[in-house]
Amino acid sequence: MNAEKDDRSGHTKGDETVFVDSSTGLRDVAVDTRQPRWVRVLRYTPLVLMVCLAVLATTVGVWYQQTHKPVTVPQSQSGADSQSSATARVSSLPGVCAKQVSQPDQGPWDASDTFRTEAAFTSVTQGLGAWVEGKDHYLFWSDAVNANISQAVGRVHVDEAQIQAWADYITGIYHVAKENGAQFLVMIAPAKWDVYRDKLPEWVDGLEGPTSRERLMAAHPELPWIDVRGALVGERTADPDTPLYSRVNSHWTPYGASVAWARTLECLSALDKTLTDLPGPDIESVLQEEAPDEFAALGATASCPQDWTVPVYAYDPGIVSVSYLQRNVSATMQVSGGLDFADLPVTTTNPSAPDHTLLVARDSMGNALSTGMMASFRQTIQVRNGFDVDQPTALEALVDLYRPDVVILEFAERYLAQTPGSGGTGADAG
Repeated sequence: MNAEKDDRSGHTKGDETVFVDSSTGLRDVAVDTRQPRWVRVLRYTPLVLMVCLAVLATTVGVWYQQTHKPVTVPQSQSGADSQSSATARVSSLPGVCAKQVSQPDQGPWDASDTFRTEAAFTSVTQGLGAWVEGKDHYLFWSDAVNANISQAVGRVHVDEAQIQAWADYITGIYHVAKENGAQFLVMIAPAKWDVYRDKLPEWVDGLEGPTSRERLMAAHPELPWIDVRGALVGERTADPDTPLYSRVNSHWTPYGASVAWARTLECLSALDKTLTDLPGPDIESVLQEEAPDEFAALGATASCPQDWTVPVYAYDPGIVSVSYLQRNVSATMQVSGGLDFADLPVTTTNPSAPDHTLLVARDSMGNALSTGMMASFRQTIQVRNGFDVDQPTALEALVDLYRPDVVILEFAERYLAQTPGSGGTGADAG
């Protein structure tokens, strides 16, 4: 069905979710059906140029190797043997990175007949605007954004073909990172509904099944996951009075991001003894401020909750030099300020940090994470992951160009509904 919605009340034009930059830098999805796709893709011009240079450098390097000394050609990862090859060649990470995920039980959306379940879901969600109100005034994106509430209950989830596509995509990056001596991690930034499941509306009871994250990680536990969800859930349990996500924002708070980054540093330290010197900014206390409201502009009643948690650091994390490749300008900024995804691609240099380089492909969930990244690494190269325009960034070429010590692919959990490299979002419903 092709639904044409007003750009103030919906997120779709035809069957396509429309992504734009937000003026706040806090979300990478907004309502703007008037903007043609080529304009959105055009914002990636600096990154495309960077990738082209990387490909050129790689090509020259390959030519030199082939004409000056013998090389071993890596085994192909394409075709039907990609899953078994990935299992054989990709090592499991330490438990601090990701605990083994058991195969989830089947849910209501796995049944042979989902008519009643579908009818119950549709009766509640039909006609919804851009958001769903849960318990205690928690707001969540509706299906107008990446089938968000359907993903939350498992109604929309990855099928076998999509699971394989994700495994192939991640494995391809892994092998290039390994060949360059880099540690590679994949971070699925948890949706608010994955950490605050108890705040989903009461009507989801009886409709919940395994999510895409559970299915994908269970199918491929050998992939290099950094599963920060466990750290967030553990922190919430230990300190329920310090929010990690706001009622009125879909992103983790700056404090929530710091919990995720601390777990990432633990993982890197366990993976590689040369990375044990990566510092994380020491947190002295946490402030609770008025949260940036993503939903009020779309018609939700503004509640102005003081649930946006911001770390207060025990010491000043310092200053970094930033090269904004989009604008071809350089500047200095406070590490604690973080970097907006709208400014990517950028490179940063922190002379006070250990001499390690991080290459990260990310989205707006990486805004708050960037403080930890810039505090921990001498140099960072931060680019968009490209999932907001269905054009995943060619990370392999950038790895060959920059030769980083660490590579991180970070993306919001809602993007699992997409199939990397397909240019589409056809997830399985039920």
